[in-house]
Amino acid sequence: AAWDEAWNVILDWDYSISKKSQETIQVKKGTVMSEPTKPSVTGYNLTAWYKDKSGTTFTNPWDFSSSVTASMTLHAKWEEIPVSSITFSEKNITLEKNESKTVTISIQPDNAKNKNVSYTASPASGVVQLTKTATGVTIKGLAKGTATVTVTSESGGKTDTLNVKVTSGE
Repeated sequence: AAWDEAWNVILDWDYSISKKSQETIQVKKGTVMSEPTKPSVTGYNLTAWYKDKSGTTFTNPWDFSSSVTASMTLHAKWEEIPVSSITFSEKNITLEKNESKTVTISIQPDNAKNKNVSYTASPASGVVQLTKTATGVTIKGLAKGTATVTVTSESGGKTDTLNVKVTSGE
């Protein structure tokens, strides 16, 4: 009978990440299974398939050049795509007192999972006021002087800086 000539291999795609349900494929006994096509999942890379998984611990990576010798479940291991760089659209700006300007940032790669950022100014108060926007930061000049604004990514801790000069506005 056909059922005794093949092993069942269950592919556990980790629905919580991939939104793809488990699937069972039949692999002829004693043959090599080809690696499943990796689905595109925003913010994640499928890094490997493992025979064993306990909680978030993966053991026994599956080698797709090995023959399938028994029915088994293979578990997909996904890793978040980290931020590799963050860049202000400008490096130096000059503002008059009470003048504001919005500066945008770009985050690479586009498909990074966590694009959260924070902004800080040095000195921390007195020269400029920062207001976070959806695509960058609005900087308001408060008093004559210079300040450095730093953006830091939550993922990967990447940074960039922007120099601000505030003139008296007179």
